[in-house]
Amino acid sequence: MLVLVQGPYLVRGASISGNTLAVTGDNVNASHIEVFGPRSVTAVTWNGKAVITTPSGYGSLLANLAGPIDANVVLPPLTSWKVADSLPERLVSYSDSGPAWVG
Repeated sequence: MLVLVQGPYLVRGASISGNTLAVTGDNVNASHIEVFGPRSVTAVTWNGKAVITTPSGYGSLLANLAGPIDANVVLPPLTSWKVADSLPERLVSYSDSGPAWVG
């Protein structure tokens, strides 16, 4: 079934269950969404939350999406780093003329 979603920053996926089109994606600010799909679709969710839709004069569904909420993210302390030197290419003495590079 063909569905066209216009508006948000990124649409990751869409699926239809009954009369609801479930759309997942990303938006960096408040935006609009317009959905073109089967006439049987009368409701839309965005990342699991129902959005209020309005039918357009040409058969699509229109809705407003809220922007992301400022979250207070706390990162854990970055201690006990481990390093593995696995890039011999970074050394000046590195040569790619060995047998491993012969095609």
